[in-house]
Amino acid sequence: MLGSPPILWIVERGNGMNYHIYGVKEVLVSKRTGFQEIQIVDSYSFGKCLILDGIIQSASVDEYIYHEALVHPAMIMHPNPRDVAIIGGGEGATLREVLKYTGVSSAIMVDIDDELVQLCKEYLPEWHRGALDDPRVKLFYMDARKFMEECRDLFDVIIVDLSEPFREGPSCYLYTRQFYQLLFERMKPDGVISVQATSAEINRMEIFASIYKTMGKIFPYCAPYIAYIPSFSEMWGFVLGSKSVPSERIEGEEIERRIEERLSSNSELRFYDSITHSFMFSIPKDIRAQLKEKGTIIEDENPTPWDKKEG
Repeated sequence: MLGSPPILWIVERGNGMNYHIYGVKEVLVSKRTGFQEIQIVDSYSFGKCLILDGIIQSASVDEYIYHEALVHPAMIMHPNPRDVAIIGGGEGATLREVLKYTGVSSAIMVDIDDELVQLCKEYLPEWHRGALDDPRVKLFYMDARKFMEECRDLFDVIIVDLSEPFREGPSCYLYTRQFYQLLFERMKPDGVISVQATSAEINRMEIFASIYKTMGKIFPYCAPYIAYIPSFSEMWGFVLGSKSVPSERIEGEEIERRIEERLSSNSELRFYDSITHSFMFSIPKDIRAQLKEKGTIIEDENPTPWDKKEG
């Protein structure tokens, strides 16, 4: 006997006829906002989980892997990150990682769904750990594209932490060549950008490859990297870009030195260090081949061909 069955199963459609199924102890939140369906649940295997439009976004047992992978390569690559913008990031965990850097003087977070942010603030305090109330932070609840069109500030680092670019989702127009051009214009000369780029599984590479190719049209330096996220049951893709080509490779001892110098003394990195950095950017041959062969440039005129119902 394996014990009592879960009171609820969350079924997430993957690629084709593949599914991820999560056993849930308790549904903490289930709400439809003006932008998306939100669920916060307590699962058997992964603890609390944030689910948007039926797709798991992060889980308490491993959210640190996703958020450290997304944030720290960009923050370490930049020579002196002080002004940071986060696009999306409603849980506040991306902001939490950015604020570990003592040199950060200002951080803005732009999320279209204020109800999502408030729910995460209430139900997921272990994600944000007070970052949403930090005096260095300004929160804007609006469309990120409109914000960047109206903004006149320049940023050292931009972190793009959005839901996947499905045609019916709120992030549809935030992965296009035109949006990346807008972000390029809002970056300082040595600015660095990091983007979550969806699944890096060999049979689901189309979106990852398209994001990589689209960013490569705008940023002189562009590098894909990967990390395995257990609650996603998948290898996950990210793309790092820079407004200028780095004059030196940031690796090994230099990464460790920058971590030691830049992070506050009480900050803990559970996943990211120089060895992890090297692993993430050492993409296997078959995935490199798929990144080269697949993908298209994402344009405003046809922002996304992907339907989440198709996987």
